Amino acid sequence: MEAHPTPPPSPQKPQPDQNPDPNPTAKQESTVEPGQITCPADLVVVRSLGSGAWGRVVMAKIANSTSLVAVKVFHKKEFSLTGEMSQHELNTEKRHLSRLPWSPFLAGAVTGVSDHTNLSLVLELMPHGSFHHLIDRFGPFTPTEACFYYCNLVCAIGFIHSHGLVSRDIKPANFLVGPDGYLVMTDLGIAERARAGGLWQDMGTIEYMAPELIQQGYTVGTTVDWWSSGVVLYEMLTQTMPFKGHSEQLVYHNILMLNYQWPENAGWGNGLKHIISRLFTYDPEDRLGYSGTSQVMEHPWLSHVDWTWMRDRVYEAPWVPGGTEPIGKWHSQAMPTSDSMGGMKVRHPPRHLRHDRRFPDREFIVNDQDSGLGLEDADGSPEPALSAVTDDP
Repeated sequence: MEAHPTPPPSPQKPQPDQNPDPNPTAKQESTVEPGQITCPADLVVVRSLGSGAWGRVVMAKIANSTSLVAVKVFHKKEFSLTGEMSQHELNTEKRHLSRLPWSPFLAGAVTGVSDHTNLSLVLELMPHGSFHHLIDRFGPFTPTEACFYYCNLVCAIGFIHSHGLVSRDIKPANFLVGPDGYLVMTDLGIAERARAGGLWQDMGTIEYMAPELIQQGYTVGTTVDWWSSGVVLYEMLTQTMPFKGHSEQLVYHNILMLNYQWPENAGWGNGLKHIISRLFTYDPEDRLGYSGTSQVMEHPWLSHVDWTWMRDRVYEAPWVPGGTEPIGKWHSQAMPTSDSMGGMKVRHPPRHLRHDRRFPDREFIVNDQDSGLGLEDADGSPEPALSAVTDDP
């Protein structure tokens, strides 16, 4: 018989005469007004953040301003090659983001602009890379570190669910690192309204898909996101995927058969194994999260978390970005050409900051040499931290 999960110890609390100070580096609501950006010419590209078959993401400065934003640039010529899906995803994401209130756990939309070359979505800027990159760089995480980041996921997923949306694509690449080290959800391109009797199939990224997204005949709801969150939790603890295979069909098979293993000698306690196994429950109606976000928050493995502190971003993140401002960092990717950016101007960096593919890790060496797990606050005093997750092995 499976042992009941043992709750971890409570986190450190302030003394009665102390109140946790607001995190000065926490993500703040954007001060950029949509009226500041009326056309692509109002934006100056200063950095490339990523690219794909459909286009790229860039950092841009608003003309006659010091404000920086992120811009998803969709190349119109690619729509004819990739079908209508990319344009549909752009329109879907813009529609969903415009209807949602601001949240510190979601990269909100500022506006949309277009020209003869591109369709562009302007978003709040999170310039410190993706959670996928963080796992790759610093993983595997300890249970305590993983607990912090998983709580970030819970806050973000709970927010969109409370507004009737299902992401359908929860994965580390769709979470960015904010200035305070907290995670911020991005990319609602295939999000959908939660509705009774919804039938979706083959939506999302294969390794993170819930069984009901693969197998026909199952009603699909919000629990697909909770399944995917379990995959992310497993991934950040191991730097591997729970359901893997050398082909898509084998990955599908392993998901449908719940074919995953606990890593040997990991020292995981009952509570951690229990929450993962509850998230990897085949029947969505029996899965953790079916009754709502509060069901996940109340799991014994998370019982030590002060959720008010987590939402207010009082806890110290395991890794806090540091170093120079984003616009002054060495470029880890080449700048786009002026032709590809349509009406946006492209400002190239000084020679010593330009991309050089011979040094792929230079950005971390130059800019993050003083950053690490558990940085202190500016005055030298540590912020409240989650206590160690030390449930029974």
